Amino acid sequence: MLAVLAVLAVLAVLAVLAVLAALAALAALAALAALAALAALAALAALAALAALAALAALAALAGAGCARRARRARRASTHRPPVPHAVLNVLSVPLAMPRRPLGGFGDCGRGRVERYPFVNAVAM
Repeated sequence: MLAVLAVLAVLAVLAVLAVLAALAALAALAALAALAALAALAALAALAALAALAALAALAALAGAGCARRARRARRASTHRPPVPHAVLNVLSVPLAMPRRPLGGFGDCGRGRVERYPFVNAVAM
């Protein structure tokens, strides 16, 4: 009878150990699932950061295009029409009675072009 009780006690201990091992395996699986979920969340966070960087780059490109367009427009406007009308410059240049001569340092650095408005050259000197 004692042998049967000893066998039953050993079996009960083994059953308890089996249950504990199963619980440990379940806990390990739960930890692995939690780690997988954390990895997925980290990947999603990285994707969100990349999307934010892409949006910032697109905004910077749009802003740069706007600045370049404004600069091009301003440059075109400054080359196509003078800031002071020709008639005003002509009227201002007559009383000075300065002869037309090569520019010499104002404008195109004296390449032999004849100055058009002596008043402008006088003010620049």
